[in-house]
Amino acid sequence: MHRSALFCALALLLSWSCGYVLAADLQLDKRADNALGSFSAPVGPCKIQVDISPRGGFRVLSLPSKLGKPRRVSDVVSYMFTDDGGVVYSVSPIYGVPGIYLFDCSSRAVRRLVAAKNRDPAYPKGADYFELVGTRGTRVLFYYAPDIDSVDVNKVRTSQNLYETDLQGRTFRKAQ
Repeated sequence: MHRSALFCALALLLSWSCGYVLAADLQLDKRADNALGSFSAPVGPCKIQVDISPRGGFRVLSLPSKLGKPRRVSDVVSYMFTDDGGVVYSVSPIYGVPGIYLFDCSSRAVRRLVAAKNRDPAYPKGADYFELVGTRGTRVLFYYAPDIDSVDVNKVRTSQNLYETDLQGRTFRKAQ
């Protein structure tokens, strides 16, 4: 067996036995991304820009605004376009206001679908970690940890930490 094939087989076996669910293993209609660059919605005129902040190395998402100057969102973990040309994105608590958000490209309005639940002196806007994974039907899937200081973000991608909401933000529950 080729070394890389053996490694993949071992990684897959470990992921199943330890409860790890990688985004690549999930059945999703759309996958979230964290790439840098300029992107256009598949539908409509919405364009976004994702850059690295020179003040800390975190991702900054630039969204169109009504005033012409882009709305900048600090510490975006991942993002994706919706079927109607909107943008769903997740924000980390380190430099941003944590949560899952929906940006409506037509109205230029932002709505928080899932808010942070845990606040402390170090993170007055919320200590919760959110990482958008993708969509399955009308559900938005994401990895969630209630306290960023008590979890290794490189190990949060497990079935135990997989949650979901809808595009209206009516639910916040373990993924079904």
